[in-house]
Amino acid sequence: MTDGTRIVLADPEGYLLEEIANPAMKRLDVAKTYRLVLASGDAPRVNWRTVNTAVTGRWSESALDWIKRFAWKTGAGDG
Repeated sequence: MTDGTRIVLADPEGYLLEEIANPAMKRLDVAKTYRLVLASGDAPRVNWRTVNTAVTGRWSESALDWIKRFAWKTGAGDG
């Protein structure tokens, strides 16, 4: 964002965990939020072990790999 505006989630870890626990949310939904957290600079505020464990608990290790690849290849960390 060129004007210096930045989105900050109040509780990025909690938001991710809520999405993971919500049966209506698909892994694509979680991957988009994962990407948002990474791109927004909120990553240091997240216990990634907890989030990643929740992902593998709901889906699988391969789903976690897919989510991470989606998050990183679609622009996270570019800013």
